[in-house]
Amino acid sequence: MITALAGLVDPLKRSLIGSSEVVLHDLSKMPNSIVAISGHLTSRNIGDPATEALLRAWREGTMQTRIGYESTSPEGRALRSSTILIEDADGPFAALCTNTDVSVWQGVHDMTAAILHGGPWPGETPAPQIPRHQDPPRDIKQVAAGLMREAIDQVGVPVSLMRKDHKLRVVDELRRRGFFLLKDSIEATANRLKVSRFTVYNYLNELEERGDADTDDSGKSA
Repeated sequence: MITALAGLVDPLKRSLIGSSEVVLHDLSKMPNSIVAISGHLTSRNIGDPATEALLRAWREGTMQTRIGYESTSPEGRALRSSTILIEDADGPFAALCTNTDVSVWQGVHDMTAAILHGGPWPGETPAPQIPRHQDPPRDIKQVAAGLMREAIDQVGVPVSLMRKDHKLRVVDELRRRGFFLLKDSIEATANRLKVSRFTVYNYLNELEERGDADTDDSGKSA
């Protein structure tokens, strides 16, 4: 089935208007899930990783088809993107994604608005920032760095001031986002949190035990 879907990537790309890209992800190969790609909009290749958002949704079991959402290229150009899940009897096994550069059309829209409605001329005011959490990562190290940064920001305490409970929250957030699916994730976490690898394993065990305890408690209350 993946092979058949891969055969659709290039024809689909040729059917899109403007500067576009089509990417096929094999979800069984997460995080390095790209198995076919046509176009160079995000400078990615076969074997490169999924976006942080796709990886997180896969880890959390919240993946869904999304059509026409905003994202950005690595260079900051505005993109219009869609993610289509392909499922079988066992659930999603692939994701077919399209990206189209709409930065030129955004400029035309802004200029038209300025002419018709007397708004600011393009360039006179800062353009609204498009959320960058969908930016396609260039490699797996970029994925890891982004996930680590977001987890630490979520806790809101500098690493130098963190106590054990803060570091546990960071590890829990990383686990939730699928960070520990990545190669060398334990060592990277230990280095960033200034603890030993053994301590990171202890944190993961403690979090797993807490989860089991919560499940047991839920069963009793039911």
